[in-house]
Amino acid sequence: MDDKKKTCEDACKAYQKWLKDWKPQYEQQSAKFMTDKGKKEYAVDADVASSQNAHKYLSKKLKPICQNGTTTDKCDYNCMENASRQPQTSACSQEQQQQGNTSSTQNHFPEAFDCPPKEIGDRCNCPKLPEPKYCVDKTAYDIRKENGKKSDNSLKGNGNTYNGITNNECESKKNDRFKIGEKWDC
Repeated sequence: MDDKKKTCEDACKAYQKWLKDWKPQYEQQSAKFMTDKGKKEYAVDADVASSQNAHKYLSKKLKPICQNGTTTDKCDYNCMENASRQPQTSACSQEQQQQGNTSSTQNHFPEAFDCPPKEIGDRCNCPKLPEPKYCVDKTAYDIRKENGKKSDNSLKGNGNTYNGITNNECESKKNDRFKIGEKWDC
């Protein structure tokens, strides 16, 4: 089960990295689309005029490319079809909100930027440990979290094999070694 969880967490981290790399590029292209949309040379393109934002325009342009077989790869043009349902928090959109600019592309991300993607749903929702309320609990939580990163199966063993660590035994004094309530001393 731990391997499955680790695989899932790794896949989620890889997807989040992809989002982190591509989201700013999409923001730039989306802003460029909004700027270019007002230019005369694009007024003749009906798709530009009828698209409220970049992902709607891209959806219209990708569909014919994918359907007429001009690409050799498996083509999924639906990635730009729907708008994201998640709040988008990027440095760019936060800055524009502070300036009072709400006409930006901040809410016009495609569904492809949702994390986790709708195809995954909540299958990779690995429950996080609850945040502790008290300082002692918080310290124990932090130690457990840190040690969890460092441990692996090589330290655990199976409990049946001994690797020589116990070679320095006490001298055998028969039953004197184990007396309940007394300190054990070799």
